[in-house]
Amino acid sequence: MRNTAKKVSSRNALRGVEARRPIFYCAIGQRVDRMVRCFMRNNHLVIQGYGTLKDRYLRPALLGAVDGLITSFVIVAGGLASETEKSKILLIGFSSLIADGISMGVSESISSRAQGGLPLGQTALLGLVCLTSFVIVGCFPLVGFAAGATTDMSRILSIALFAFFLFAVGVVRSCITRENCALATAETVALGSIAGAIAYAIASIR
Repeated sequence: MRNTAKKVSSRNALRGVEARRPIFYCAIGQRVDRMVRCFMRNNHLVIQGYGTLKDRYLRPALLGAVDGLITSFVIVAGGLASETEKSKILLIGFSSLIADGISMGVSESISSRAQGGLPLGQTALLGLVCLTSFVIVGCFPLVGFAAGATTDMSRILSIALFAFFLFAVGVVRSCITRENCALATAETVALGSIAGAIAYAIASIR
């Protein structure tokens, strides 16, 4: 049965090669929920899976969200510890968020193309997902900091939004990947909190 599945029509295989993009048909021509690419190598058909759409875009989305949150909160924490002016903290925070987000998106696109052999269009989309998640989710600690009327209120709002969105990312991750919700959430919050605490401690050194 396995041999029969692998010995498929060369037409489907060649179509996968010519299109240079994943196709949604398995070796025997049936539609499947995994994206695969069929091509010939040494006169043998190779079926390469890229994972489901959910699997493919989940990683850059979560990566961007967590990194964005940590990036912006680390700047806020460092600025508070060093008693930097609020306007300067926000300027540095938002400019760094945009610049780092673009860097993350480009890196995601390049690494996906190098490791998975994906077409340029799809790797660019993965990079865009990472960039978008990084900037949108990462801006909340800065927004909370900007909204505070006093320094203490700015600190509280920034920390609260940082913790809330770390928690939310952990919950979403556990729901999609079917991991233990408590463990996934605790891991995400703990790692983000450690990064923020380290930044605050370093900036506090006089």
